[in-house]
Amino acid sequence: MVFECDYDLKNVEYKAVIVLLVAVFLFPLLVVQIIPTDSPEPYVFQVRFNGLLGETMNGKLRYYIVGHVEGISPSPEFVVTIDLDYSRGTSSERIGEGRVLWMQGSLMTHEIYYGEQYLFFDLPQLYISQIKNGVLWPDQLTELRVLYMSPVNSLLSPLQLPLYAFTEEFSLMGLLVLLGKTALVVSTGYLAYKRRHERRFLIKIILAYMLLAIILTVPVLTDLY
Repeated sequence: MVFECDYDLKNVEYKAVIVLLVAVFLFPLLVVQIIPTDSPEPYVFQVRFNGLLGETMNGKLRYYIVGHVEGISPSPEFVVTIDLDYSRGTSSERIGEGRVLWMQGSLMTHEIYYGEQYLFFDLPQLYISQIKNGVLWPDQLTELRVLYMSPVNSLLSPLQLPLYAFTEEFSLMGLLVLLGKTALVVSTGYLAYKRRHERRFLIKIILAYMLLAIILTVPVLTDLY
């Protein structure tokens, strides 16, 4: 009977480890699907490239006429401005006549855009902020990197906390997050030291630390990239 109880306890512990491991992996994927990738109300659309209208002398800004396929766009046919330096997820190899891609951008107007960025084509014109790569947007890939690295970066919180008030990025939310991460690092270190000879407990406490560090990063996620 004692053996059965011990066996059941081990099963519970293994299940807890698996649940924590899955949560650490899946939670960031869920977060990046919920948090907006750019502005609260961006144009998000899939287009077919119909042709190149022009480009700046250095080739960094290119103007394409495109046709709407699906999503939210200003008209069935419009112009997209792609900045090879600032439009995230773009490359000259991926863009060309006949290509179909998902994009995100904002409407260009006389008040917001001027100079070489705005050429007059008698069509609505969008400045492209990012182009989708496969399943995820470039911003989502960046957010994933930040979240998955947060357990490592959070280890520096006790050192960052005394200096944070003197930084340009100071905010109340940022301070609260740093306080939470500092408490998490200290308490995890204490528990790990006290129970250092219990391997199964150490695995669970490390996974729990990773998950909590990721959760604490979410409120300031968009400030970190």
